[in-house]
Amino acid sequence: MDAVLSASATGALGDAVELRGGTTGRIASLADTSAFELGIDFLAGTPADRSRETLRTLVSAWRQGRLVLPPARRFALHDAVAAHRELDHGHGTGKIVLVP
Repeated sequence: MDAVLSASATGALGDAVELRGGTTGRIASLADTSAFELGIDFLAGTPADRSRETLRTLVSAWRQGRLVLPPARRFALHDAVAAHRELDHGHGTGKIVLVP
């Protein structure tokens, strides 16, 4: 695993460190505040200049096709209960989206 960008609010950063071979380098979190304790970049809370540079790097990698973002899993609005169950069970990667 070359790099990890975690959007999970809780619990995924330990797995990210494991996937990166025990190092916290090239891992960034958008939502899990335990990033501070682990020494992982927290994009919503690091100083503005540092966040800006990390975001530029990620956007550049995405534009070059080097960063592949997992697809969203879509649920019909009437299946909101199933969508919530998926979230409760650590659905893996990507976003969960409810559609009308």
